[in-house]
Amino acid sequence: MEYLLSFANENDKEDIILYHMLKGIDKVFWIDVGAFDPILCSVTKFFSQRGGSGINIEPQENYARKYAEDRPNDITLNCGAGSPDDAMGGVLRLYGNNGLASFKYSKGKEYSEVPIRTLKDICMEYVSGDIHFLKIDAEGWEKNVLEGMDFEEYRPWIICIEATRPMSSKPIYGEWESLIVSKNYLFAGMYNVNRYYIAEERRDYLRDFPDDERLNGNYDVVYYNENRKFFRYRKIDKLLQPLKLGIKRIYKRWI
Repeated sequence: MEYLLSFANENDKEDIILYHMLKGIDKVFWIDVGAFDPILCSVTKFFSQRGGSGINIEPQENYARKYAEDRPNDITLNCGAGSPDDAMGGVLRLYGNNGLASFKYSKGKEYSEVPIRTLKDICMEYVSGDIHFLKIDAEGWEKNVLEGMDFEEYRPWIICIEATRPMSSKPIYGEWESLIVSKNYLFAGMYNVNRYYIAEERRDYLRDFPDDERLNGNYDVVYYNENRKFFRYRKIDKLLQPLKLGIKRIYKRWI
């Protein structure tokens, strides 16, 4: 069995899910809206290590800069994605300064002003071939992002989109799902906070949405602190724990 190293959130497993669905694709191309960090909880680092590349859209300047260092072959845009009306205004307030930064939820948070573009505009400038997956994690701003995409002209094979209110299990996909299914996308499944959709013309990929056995199989998860001072592989840690305890017991007997 192939050993896989996941960089995504351990609870969401987006990279493992997308890998199983796109297993026949050598070099995956993506658009990642709300890219956050190029390693920490990254959905795309897994594919980057396998020769893939894509467009990373990240409104927080400090995180966008990290992509220039870690992903020189990617296109990284320090902006937000929104609807045509959002883009017409030029800039919007982004509240917060971490993985939960949001254009929508503002209570008690600092803000910065961020340029806004539509996905259609971004695709017109940078996309010339297949988009294997579009991932959207916009902390409640998903509807606006979808309103700015032209799904007639640009057809991501798979859409992975956060479907719950931030830090909650409350579903919010009723606000935007019609914008996807009306463009001939089929619901493939939901795992934790994300819903997955497949373009009608790629319906054969529906059968590859992984079951629990494959999702809990032979892969590991990277953990590290934000200063990148150490890496940790959780499953390896668990396997080594009995050995570590045994060494400690032997050491204590000899001192």
